[in-house]
Amino acid sequence: MCGIFGLGIRDPIKLTPSDYKSSLSRLFQLSESRGKEASGIAIMTDERIAVFKDEVSASLLVKSQKYSELLSKVLDMEKSPGNKDIRNPILFIGHSRLVTNGTQESYENNQPVIKDGILVIHNGIVVNVSTLWERHPDLERHFEVDTEIIASLTRKLYRESGSIFTALQQMYSQIEGSASVAILFDDLDRMVLATNNGSLYIAKNNTNHDFIFASEEYILRKFLEKYKQNKQPNTYEVSPVIPGTGYVINTSDLRMERFLLAPKEVNHGLFDRGGKKVRRIIELKAEGKKRTKVKAIHINTHLLDPSEFLDSFLSFGSSIKNLKRCTQCILPETIPFIEFDENGVCNVCRHYRKHVVKGKDALEEAVEPYSSKSGKQDCIVAFSGGRDSSFGLHYIKNVLKLTPVSYTYDWGMVTDLARRNISRICSKLGIENIVISADIYKKRQNIRKNVIAWLKKPELGMVPLFMAGDKQFFYYAQQVKRRMGIPFEIWCFNIHEKADFKEEFSGIKMWDPTNKKDSNAKVAIELRWSKSLSLGNYYLMNFLKNPEYLNSSLFDTFTGYLSYYFLKKNILSLYDYIEWNEKIIEATLINEYNWETSPDTPTTWRIGDGTAAFYNYIYYIAAGFTENDWFRSNQIREGMITRDDALRFVIAENQPRWESIKWYCDTIDIDYVETIRHINKIPKLYPMI
Repeated sequence: MCGIFGLGIRDPIKLTPSDYKSSLSRLFQLSESRGKEASGIAIMTDERIAVFKDEVSASLLVKSQKYSELLSKVLDMEKSPGNKDIRNPILFIGHSRLVTNGTQESYENNQPVIKDGILVIHNGIVVNVSTLWERHPDLERHFEVDTEIIASLTRKLYRESGSIFTALQQMYSQIEGSASVAILFDDLDRMVLATNNGSLYIAKNNTNHDFIFASEEYILRKFLEKYKQNKQPNTYEVSPVIPGTGYVINTSDLRMERFLLAPKEVNHGLFDRGGKKVRRIIELKAEGKKRTKVKAIHINTHLLDPSEFLDSFLSFGSSIKNLKRCTQCILPETIPFIEFDENGVCNVCRHYRKHVVKGKDALEEAVEPYSSKSGKQDCIVAFSGGRDSSFGLHYIKNVLKLTPVSYTYDWGMVTDLARRNISRICSKLGIENIVISADIYKKRQNIRKNVIAWLKKPELGMVPLFMAGDKQFFYYAQQVKRRMGIPFEIWCFNIHEKADFKEEFSGIKMWDPTNKKDSNAKVAIELRWSKSLSLGNYYLMNFLKNPEYLNSSLFDTFTGYLSYYFLKKNILSLYDYIEWNEKIIEATLINEYNWETSPDTPTTWRIGDGTAAFYNYIYYIAAGFTENDWFRSNQIREGMITRDDALRFVIAENQPRWESIKWYCDTIDIDYVETIRHINKIPKLYPMI
């Protein structure tokens, strides 16, 4: 989830302090794309380890006075020409954080994490962290961040075994979730680089043992373009750290030895037992006012479902029961543009074209030209952490035998549950996860401004504006393809999920099943563009009617609109070729990957999307249905479930997810109680009884 990086220089005297500063700043800023909520650095010399970290982005950290002071003290050779440290190998490790476990407002949660004489930078999530602390009662937990258990457990296992390899093997065998790490010891002449999912790359200079590492190959190659200009010899070879492997590095001369993380392997080699080398850890702490932070959200459960909310919801439900519904599916009369025939069957059912999968043979034929067959990454898979993309990665890796790299766009509404499931899947499958992290604070502020504007003048067609910030996903997907040089992209979206009603509440009919031209793909795209322009005009008119929308989020909204509706998408859709089977998908994920579900809903759909509980509550209160009704109706048409099953399912699935709604309100910093009260008062599309 985060960006980790580092440098190891055997002969530091060759570089000037200016060279170091510019190189580290560039590595920091390249890694910032993976997380912008906090950052930190550690510098290991012969006698000490100096650490500086702060709850700000890397871009701000490298401009701070404390950062400059740290580098000057360690690197200013002109002031200290006889400095012994600077004439021995020097190592740097850095971290750009996407906050998951533990608020960045607490110094100890930011990285490098320091515990038991070990410094760790960590990309990933340890999903069984609570279990591990319980399993090892002799270890004391001091911080919130999951990385702490890596440090404490590694120290304990090293003391017990006396072997670095054994300690790391045992540590990795006990943790669940992805973990790409760099580890420094305050008492050993060793450094460790290791990964269980492959989100780690290293560039080695075999001439003098210098090395550079980062979370992505692209980061390393972009860095080396400028690093060569600093009169460095062009002898660096970039290679992945294979999932399930690592390196132990001798900090005295930077020689390294590869080892395997699997406990069954015997790895005792040259660098197994670290030479004693005591170093003093020096921490420089930031001072002064910080920028506004990404909040750590803690739910106060005593006010999740006050009686007034439940009473109101029940009264709405009584009225909603009287809505006319299609006699074949369960869509109600409040669906935009719905029409019923004399038998009570809706026009969606009458014109529905059943989805016909192309089959596994056609899928294998489609992917064959791209398959590397050598273990080299050959496709990019969009990965939200949801059930469809999680199962898709399982299928692509284990059935199709491709070597995917997953891509996640984190815009601030990806829940921690989704992030944990991303970590589970990637670690189990040994798949690299490319993360593009937005400026999460700004994204959440944009949502806040649009929600506040909407509450002042509620309009159902404007609800999709709350999700505009995630639509840059499509733009960055193309960027990832280009920078990785992988032209083949697979998406695993569920074909039965697409719900045009969200857009059609604008009064614009986005889908016309009776139009035979829709069978022509080129014409259909042109028609869609025309309707997308009409939709843009609808948004513009509402902006003018409600000036609250004319805020600093407009640019973000506009770029999201362009990315979603007008950016060319050249992808293979997995579920066009294989049957989408809810029971098989859920059983596979839960049984084979310990995939996590949400405690506040029986469905496994949309549980990783922090916006879904909120907007579905709005749709239910105002129109008497949610996207669950649409999805279950599609399943009826496909013959997957009966109408009675669908009605039973949506009764449970449409219950308010109070905890998730409160998380959403707290996250974008609006008042939960007042917001629910306001939503409950908005005009209804159905008569109240």
